[in-house]
Amino acid sequence: MGRRLAWIEAARTLNCVLVVLVHVNIYTRAGVETWWPGGFFSVPVFSLAVPSFFVIAGYAVDLAAAGRVSSFRDSVPRLRRLVIPFLAWNLITLLVFAEPGQSAKQVVFQLLTGTWHLYFIFALLQLLAIHALLLPALDAGKTRQALIAALGLTIAAFAISELFIWIQEPDNGTVEALVRRFFVFWAGFFALGVWWRRRRTIRLDPALVSIALVAAFALYIIDLKLEVSAFGSTPRKQLLFGGLPFQLLGAVSLLALLEHLDATHRARRFIDTLAPWGRDTYGVYLAHITVLLLLFRFLLWSGWLTMHWIQVPLLTAATYLISLALVRGVRRLQMEPLTALLIGERAHVDISTSRGK
Repeated sequence: MGRRLAWIEAARTLNCVLVVLVHVNIYTRAGVETWWPGGFFSVPVFSLAVPSFFVIAGYAVDLAAAGRVSSFRDSVPRLRRLVIPFLAWNLITLLVFAEPGQSAKQVVFQLLTGTWHLYFIFALLQLLAIHALLLPALDAGKTRQALIAALGLTIAAFAISELFIWIQEPDNGTVEALVRRFFVFWAGFFALGVWWRRRRTIRLDPALVSIALVAAFALYIIDLKLEVSAFGSTPRKQLLFGGLPFQLLGAVSLLALLEHLDATHRARRFIDTLAPWGRDTYGVYLAHITVLLLLFRFLLWSGWLTMHWIQVPLLTAATYLISLALVRGVRRLQMEPLTALLIGERAHVDISTSRGK
């Protein structure tokens, strides 16, 4: 039973653009209440990017492993091809940031576990390794049990994350930046992707999902407002227990919508336009923070940085397109060592035209 999977590549592209927009907001807008375009109301939408990426990763890696991976050793080459650019861009990002006052221990920790946005790759590597170890059990029909266990881990991790901000002294976001690099927070999203791939499709009732999304969105905003009321800031944004229902339901709904639109030929031209860019997502994700920081410094030096809201979409487009040009330029050089070092090209799972069972 063949089917197109261009919707996944389109989802990769959309999520990558959303990630870049989030980081531009962080750099140019002081505090979530001033984020473009909707202040506090932007946070729940922006929070969908990383969860959606983990759902996509679970779907894609399980599809890629089907019939080709029988043991953990078979997955080592793919993991290695992801690790090399991860470490390379960790080093590049650390050099570009060059934050004063960091100890050698802090630098090594960030180098090995991900600095700034690269925490995502570290968490993903953990989940890919766990998937490879559990693959025999999943193939034996235990996908549902694995999904329940993974969702339980993620729910517990988010609950503990929020509990700590109320029973301890609030921090300035450093705790969230530290712990989000560990797989327990993302295991449920990744497992949803694996389960989805094996279930073949997910059908959601539009009316019920809409009502649930509105309720979950409101809960997320209320929790953010409670933080501001209590602490004057939002020490938890991404790992907020009140935001977990919206992240789970929102990520699944977004991807299910794209799958439905592709399967029913609605908006297929839109999906086909975005899908080819999905191949560049890993490289763009790795490079964009360094590109953004250099652009930001240039704007500061030139005096062009005014903090006007219009600079957010403009800087987002510039950051994304420069990062994209960098990735495609490296690929065109056809120098495999450089390609492997900077964009991990051979690690990409091209599923835009594949046929899954």
